[in-house]
Amino acid sequence: MSFRSQAVHFVCVAVLLLPPQWARAGSASSTLQAPPLVTVGYDEAFDLFNLLDNLPDWLPGYTNAIYQQDWERRFGLDAKDRAALEAYARFRQRTSPMARNDEGKRPLADSLFAGSDTRIGDPYTGYFQNAASFSAATEAAIAAQAAGDRELLRRFYARFAPRARALLTGTARFSQQEETLTRELAAPEAAAFAARLRTFYGAEAAPIFQVRFVWWPYSNRTQAKLRGGSIVLFS
Repeated sequence: MSFRSQAVHFVCVAVLLLPPQWARAGSASSTLQAPPLVTVGYDEAFDLFNLLDNLPDWLPGYTNAIYQQDWERRFGLDAKDRAALEAYARFRQRTSPMARNDEGKRPLADSLFAGSDTRIGDPYTGYFQNAASFSAATEAAIAAQAAGDRELLRRFYARFAPRARALLTGTARFSQQEETLTRELAAPEAAAFAARLRTFYGAEAAPIFQVRFVWWPYSNRTQAKLRGGSIVLFS
């Protein structure tokens, strides 16, 4: 199965896993016949945030160590860099619901499917989704934190963001992938597959669902993850 076919399959399935409050009211017949409403695109602010948020690998499984490995190969990491990464990691571990250790208290559905935190999202990440710019998102995100964390975050972004921004230059290469995936999601076969899934799971129609491409260092691997009501395609 090609990457694009896998992406279409993943998108159709993931649309069914949205939180119940996102479901659109409507009759059962119209629900089952409606194709998934998906927008595919690239969000520069979110891509930059994703790189920086993965850099300290603060929650393995949610984050990926490949980002730090690639960064060290390209730029090196000195003692001050590592101290900044560790400080950011501690901040995220303290403040993100994704880092909670409450597996025994989670609903059974969260053990079988994508957890509710993954679907609803990490509050800090939310500042960088559909943001006007990365600078605007960081200002809003930092202002919302405790006073003791604000300077830590300013130092982290000042230290790593310029090089990260340069590394992501040229991401227009996602344009062809966006066009192809959008076309394939609009195909009758994709709509029919989604309708069969909705029938099987008894799912209601979902509102517009976002699919966003982000860069990662692997040249021969791809990955898709749910991130707060969006699908992120690592490419």
